[in-house]
Amino acid sequence: MFNMNEEKEEEFHMKYLPLEELVKVSDVITIHVPLLESTRHIIGKQEIESMKNGVILINTARGGLIDDQALAEALVSGKVAAAGLDCVEDENLEEILPVLSEMIGFSYQKQGNKVELIKKQ
Repeated sequence: MFNMNEEKEEEFHMKYLPLEELVKVSDVITIHVPLLESTRHIIGKQEIESMKNGVILINTARGGLIDDQALAEALVSGKVAAAGLDCVEDENLEEILPVLSEMIGFSYQKQGNKVELIKKQ
């Protein structure tokens, strides 16, 4: 676990919070951790339920860090306003849940073609 010293937190106007507290107060959450057994589904149904309504969730790290199904349900319900994903656990996610193509941004290589689906307002 990384923790900045208090002087740096003050200098950068930042404060370290444990994940369970961080998800409750953040407007935008961006994930930057490796996919390990200890980080698989680090953002799952419970974490999403704790988030503020209308949160924006960004994952440019690894698929599997976010529970795809929990994210899909949160997008449909409006709990998560938008998601930007460079990777997902199930690379066919937008085909499995076509409603997500209206609500989520993907950016990754698929069959040699760059796919970019941008959230439609």
